Parts: sequence; structure tokens; C-alpha cells
Amino acid sequence: MDPSPLVIERSPPDRQRIVSGRRKGLDGPAEGGGRASPDLEVELMAVARARSRVPRVRSGKGVPIAIVVALLVAVVAPSLVIASSARAGHGVLRASTDPAGLPSLISVAGEPRNVGAISSLELMPGTYDVCFGRVEGFVGQDCQRVEIIEGQVTEVVGSFTAAGTLKVQTQPDNLAPVITVNGIERDRAPTEIDLAEGTHEVCFESLRGYEELPCEVFTVLRSEVTEVSVE
Repeated sequence: MDPSPLVIERSPPDRQRIVSGRRKGLDGPAEGGGRASPDLEVELMAVARARSRVPRVRSGKGVPIAIVVALLVAVVAPSLVIASSARAGHGVLRASTDPAGLPSLISVAGEPRNVGAISSLELMPGTYDVCFGRVEGFVGQDCQRVEIIEGQVTEVVGSFTAAGTLKVQTQPDNLAPVITVNGIERDRAPTEIDLAEGTHEVCFESLRGYEELPCEVFTVLRSEVTEVSVE
């Protein structure tokens, strides 16, 4: 007669035994009258214990809803929390620099607010000028006009470019020609002008009694001073 099939039972989970025949209660007799050898019983019990430690993964179509909810919370929640924390009738302004962390003094509507970044500033709905202060070794953009909307977060970034300084001096000192850089009037000499790293065309205003000076191209290096003398 064929030997009875072996069945692994577990009740409670931390106890396992092997019986032959059909499944019975933990203390019930085995049908078929047979029993596995001691070595086989120990081996099967070890396998059963190992399998019991493997976490079960449910099969199904698509991504489990719990994972979808967790991802949505991670992505959307920060903005929702900031917006919801604003008082009724207010919006939220966030400001930062690019590159990040530059020590630029950020002003909103002419009022200094913070250096480097503004994480959350409540404002009444309306239009505001957001300005980023000068940073040594960089040149930034002009003030930006932003719209604050009730219940929403408005983000503004101040972009900066590596820069050097063009220092223009005159001989004699009382000369004050207008300095034009890349076709844009900048200031009267003597002056110091922050310019993005690279080459720039510099022109000088013609002065009565003096020969007209030709435009010249100068190279400005990051964090260095390029001196120009007008005589």
C-alpha cells in the first residue's frame, strides 16, 4: 500500500508537527497509521519555519491603493499644509535663490524680510515686488513682480550668475562720462559695475574738448576686478 502523504500543520504559529494522512487537529491521531522518519520530520519542520518567515505579497492588478495614497500624500501634502495654514483671506509667498543658499537680502514691497530664502510669508492678495539684494561674486536680476492669490502658494526664484567687477576711473578726476555696457547705459565714471563673468563691450560718452574714445571689449573674471582708465 502507498504511504500516506505528509501534511504540515501549525497551531499555534510557533509550533509545528508533521503527521501522515489527512489533516487532523494538533492532538488528533493520524490516519494511515504511518509517520515520517525523524530526519525527514526535522528537515520538513525547518523548511516550514523558513517559509513562515517570508512576508506574503498579495497578487493583483495595478499598485496597491495604500502605496498610491502614500505617494500622493508625500507629493501633495507639503503644499496643502502651507496653503491651509494661511489665515483666511491670505496667500503664501515662498522665495529662494538660484544657486540655492546665496546670502541675498530678500525684500517684499520694499521691506526686508529674510536672507537667502523665505519659506512661508502670509500676504494679502495683490501684487508685490520681490527684490534680491546684491551678493559679492554674483550678479542678479532686477526685482520681480508677483501676484499673491488667496489660498494659494506663489513661488519666486532670484537667479544669480557668477560675476566680477568692472572698475572705471578717469583722468582728471572731474571727468564723468556715461558708461555704456553692451549697449545699456550703466553709470557715470568713476564707478564700479558688477558684470556677469565673460566678455563685455564698454563704451564711453563723448565729452566736449576731448577726443572721442572708441568702444573696447573687456573680459571680466569671477570675483576679480577689471580696471579701466579713461584719460
